Amino acid sequence: MTRGPFIAEALRLGARGLGADAANTLLEDHPEIGERFDDGFSRWQDFLAQRLRELAPAIEFDAPQLFAHDAAWVLTTFDVRGVPRQDLIHAYEALRETIAGSLSPEDASAASRTMDLGVAALHEPPKQIERLTPGSPEADLAIRYLERAIAGDRRGAISLICETHDAGTPPLALYADVLISAQREVGVMWHLGEVSVPEEHAATDTTRSAMPVLAHRADHEPHNGKTVLVASTEGDTHDIGIRALADLLTLRGFRSVCLGANVPAEDLAQACEDFGADAVALSATMSTHLPGLAGAIELLTTRLGERRPRVLVGGPIFQIAPGLAKRIGADGEAATLSEALDRAEALAGAP
Repeated sequence: MTRGPFIAEALRLGARGLGADAANTLLEDHPEIGERFDDGFSRWQDFLAQRLRELAPAIEFDAPQLFAHDAAWVLTTFDVRGVPRQDLIHAYEALRETIAGSLSPEDASAASRTMDLGVAALHEPPKQIERLTPGSPEADLAIRYLERAIAGDRRGAISLICETHDAGTPPLALYADVLISAQREVGVMWHLGEVSVPEEHAATDTTRSAMPVLAHRADHEPHNGKTVLVASTEGDTHDIGIRALADLLTLRGFRSVCLGANVPAEDLAQACEDFGADAVALSATMSTHLPGLAGAIELLTTRLGERRPRVLVGGPIFQIAPGLAKRIGADGEAATLSEALDRAEALAGAP
């Protein structure tokens, strides 16, 4: 058996302590870095502990691209905030040194190979982030919606969605090209410091409110006799994508049971039995959500055996590491809402 899961668990369990050791090394070797930040040690300890939590799934699931992608994203956020790139490189190097001294030579070598990809990403130009830009009817509408949502104009934002639907825009286009696009953009804006936490919360809550209003107004296909459970697994608190999928599945004729975010594996398995699920759609937003997702699929298989419904997974990370969905035991994956609808239909065996 590969050592990956054992190394990953050691890194997760020791994240705080190893993060502290790496922060000590960093600040001893480069005291000027600590002087740039208030409470420098604690901030770097937290930062490095989180990097270990990102390193763990990349090793566990043999997907080093995930760690490189996470490092590139960190570089972009540092660059936007004017933090010297060299500070970041020194931090990752201190972490690599700490890992090398805390694991067996064989395990340290395996971890270093993935760490090396992350460090290499820090020497590349900052990642160009896909942004919501005007120029198409869909993007222009999403921007107008987002402006109202960020400003706290919930009624105006939801009215805009309803008026556009009533004018003939299909629900899938409104979900995918407006609501989800706007939500993705506000997430980027928050990471880059362009909106405050309250503004991000206001926009997100507006979208949560807009979706059921839209779903209620839209035409529903006749029930097709199939049930799909939709959820984010334990540790993942993101729910906009799964709620959108649940609504669209309902419009397509499924009994769509949305369990929400952060659902423990045991509860997911129980729900499959209680609702007689024909398929399950699960999401993972970040690499750190993979262990919970993989654990949920494993429990479904163990507990339900041949009665286990087929599992569809989706989320940004599956586009970064090809073959990842199969490695964690899923039956299919989807990159977009449209794909998720079609593949859930196929996995559920809908007529």
